[in-house]
Amino acid sequence: MQHPSEEIEMPSENSNNTVRQELAEESAILMQQKKNKGSLNTLLTILGLVLVGAAIYDQLRQPAESRTWQGTIVGIPYDFRIPTIERIRAKLWNADTTSILTPHLFGVGWSINFYPLLHPKNS
Repeated sequence: MQHPSEEIEMPSENSNNTVRQELAEESAILMQQKKNKGSLNTLLTILGLVLVGAAIYDQLRQPAESRTWQGTIVGIPYDFRIPTIERIRAKLWNADTTSILTPHLFGVGWSINFYPLLHPKNS
């Protein structure tokens, strides 16, 4: 009868090297994906800051009495007014429209109107 430790086959040095090499390759792939994602996040952040700056510049170049702090810049809506309950409801829970995307409640871009998602109208 063999001793239990004799029945276990130990991995060879070659298989250990293969596993190490596979782990190194997977690690390199994950690091490259993380770097690519970081670059995209940086690009989107810069784009967002440029849009905010352009929207503020658009308002500041107008006379003070005609500034509305809302509008569009290159087709993207912006609104820098302090949100009110009425505007929150109109942007996020508007039963009067089937549009899912509405101009942002505050900032640059769009908000989601949840009403048509939860209560779709039958055509």
